Amino acid sequence: FTGRRRRNHSRQAHDGSGDKVHVTALKLTLEELFIGCKKTRKVTFSGSVERTFSIEIPPGCKTGKRFKFSIPEASSEIHFVVQEKAHTFFERRGYDLHAKVEVPYTSLFSTYKFPLKHLNGKRLKITARGPFYPGKEIPVTGYGFKYTSHGEQECGDLIVKVELPFQRLVGLVLFLCFVIIALRYFGAASQANSGVVNLWGMIMMFLVYTFIAAA
Repeated sequence: FTGRRRRNHSRQAHDGSGDKVHVTALKLTLEELFIGCKKTRKVTFSGSVERTFSIEIPPGCKTGKRFKFSIPEASSEIHFVVQEKAHTFFERRGYDLHAKVEVPYTSLFSTYKFPLKHLNGKRLKITARGPFYPGKEIPVTGYGFKYTSHGEQECGDLIVKVELPFQRLVGLVLFLCFVIIALRYFGAASQANSGVVNLWGMIMMFLVYTFIAAA
């Protein structure tokens, strides 16, 4: 089994009938998963059997969903497994869509409008009232992913998480303070010719910086 697209990793298995099952990743953006799309993949089996597959992705499709096709002439099946590509702004959690928005100092205790471009291409203006604090979540009903519940069409929510400008500033100040203390510490350790202490100090400095950056 040879895929024309080298980026798609594939593996083989066998079903109960003894036929080969080829599994390959179908990587999609959040936009494609939200709106739905049609994908075409051309695959060659056993070096001679070539097939083109048309895959209809429904709106709200979840990661891990399999699209199965039978290839009788090759005595095998192929399963395309949906994988979600990372997004620069949005994050999917179940049927909800999460995003982080920074609120300026001037709007901390007033009404603020969040300009936001949704996955469907529409530009939204979400109005929320203060006070705002780090981690505050603002739910926007019905702007998440579509799904079916008890035979009815439903939608998840868009959850906007508030970030404040001073969060990054506080992290930077703490890191700079730690650097100053570490440099003084390293200087004293260097005078005492303590290489082990220097090594542990550098490790601690790296771990603290990583923790601050992740926060």
